[in-house]
Amino acid sequence: MANLRCCAWGASLGLLSSACPTVPPPASSGATCPGGAHCGQAEQPPPRVVDLTSPSAAGAPVADDGFDEPAGPGDEAIVVPVHQAAGPKGPFPVSTHPDLRAPARAARTAPPTFRVRFDTTRGQVDVDCTRAWAPHGADRLYTLVAIGFFDDVAFFRTISGFVAQFGIHGRPDVHQAWKQVPIPPDPVTESNLRGRLTFAQAGRPAMPGHTADNRTTQLFFNFKDNLSIDRYGFAPVCEVARGMDVLEALHAGYGEQASRNQATIRKEGNAYLRKSFPELDYIIQARIIPARP
Repeated sequence: MANLRCCAWGASLGLLSSACPTVPPPASSGATCPGGAHCGQAEQPPPRVVDLTSPSAAGAPVADDGFDEPAGPGDEAIVVPVHQAAGPKGPFPVSTHPDLRAPARAARTAPPTFRVRFDTTRGQVDVDCTRAWAPHGADRLYTLVAIGFFDDVAFFRTISGFVAQFGIHGRPDVHQAWKQVPIPPDPVTESNLRGRLTFAQAGRPAMPGHTADNRTTQLFFNFKDNLSIDRYGFAPVCEVARGMDVLEALHAGYGEQASRNQATIRKEGNAYLRKSFPELDYIIQARIIPARP
């Protein structure tokens, strides 16, 4: 059963993992494997369920002020080259936002469109988000960025040609605060095309044509058109506007190794990741920025 539940799009995408069977899990299965998302029919090669779900909290604080409103050009504190060789892997400063451990108080409603910049150990990635694609998912992403949830958060599962997954907070107490706060289901209106950012999940969709009801804080970037996972309820919320080359430069040498130990990641945080997987890349900071032409 654990393997069935593990089929949750490992790598923040909700793809099928190599350890996951290729048949759909029973409706009662919930994702506990690294990431969460349910197993579906495998392709050639079978997708590795990027366990992006599993009621685990992922996150890393971004800015002390939480970015309640889009920041102006003068608020862009960290400048990272668009593409660079791997730099120091941290640890990096984390958010001290008062809502970081208070999900109910942190909740915000996203604007119709917004842009997020991820400063990573490989460079900058900008994504454009559209609330209409998945309103509840967009609200959660906007909230997490606003409170600095993604500061010093690892890309713990990067599979070349498939996905890059992140979202487990580096501090276990923050994870604990978010793991029981699932995102309400959204209808699936868009496909998991290359460059799109999607929440991971576990188990079957809450209802036909919708996401599951257990998304929390893990997400994944699609490295290719992963259309086969659309039918399993994975709803994109954003797409890369700049920096796809940065994402594809993320360290992928560990494959599924770290993602198979998500329980340990959630229990020990970044201390475990940096000791056991020192070459992983990280999000240094994520923030809302003004969209540019």
